[in-house]
Amino acid sequence: MKTLLQNRFTTKWWDYTRPIESSKLEELYECIRLAPSKNGDYCFEIYAIGDTVAAEEFKQWLYWENTYCLDTVRGKKGPGLKRFNGQVIAPLVLMWVATDDHTDTRHDCIVSSTVAMLSAESLGLQTGFNGCIGETEIASRLNIAGKPIMTLGIGYAGEFDKEEQRKVFDDNGNHVGFDYANVPPGMSTHTRKNRPTVEKLFKTI
Repeated sequence: MKTLLQNRFTTKWWDYTRPIESSKLEELYECIRLAPSKNGDYCFEIYAIGDTVAAEEFKQWLYWENTYCLDTVRGKKGPGLKRFNGQVIAPLVLMWVATDDHTDTRHDCIVSSTVAMLSAESLGLQTGFNGCIGETEIASRLNIAGKPIMTLGIGYAGEFDKEEQRKVFDDNGNHVGFDYANVPPGMSTHTRKNRPTVEKLFKTI
């Protein structure tokens, strides 16, 4: 487990030529099913957004219109280079949707999605969390009553980068923003530099 976490990175750019094997999907889904839940209530649903026409259309909408940030504000309109979230256009995107407003349900979604991440990584897949989502807009677009909490992109990563960012271009070739790159685990980045030491993180009572 320690090695898995040491080697993990947030995948943003994917290899779409490598489909996820059905055997791995079956094991992944079963691991998620076995994840613990507060009181065993399971007041959430998980949407599996794959490669159907409707799924691809939804993921493109998530990427281009719903989850990007401008000036650190999600979905802000106006000029400037946007920061995109390639996690939401992974070959498979899992989305946890709470079916009630209880705090325990949000916690369940976080636990379940963490189990999903660890399971996928242990199967040799790569993952990318994204909580930067417009919950109301997603629920409206999918015509669901629940509240989207978290998404997790899953698949095989594309190539690594030597820089920490990669430019994003629209269909017309215009440079419209950037996304963080697939950064090798040994490369220090803005997030990994903030990881505390064991001595600083743990307080013994």
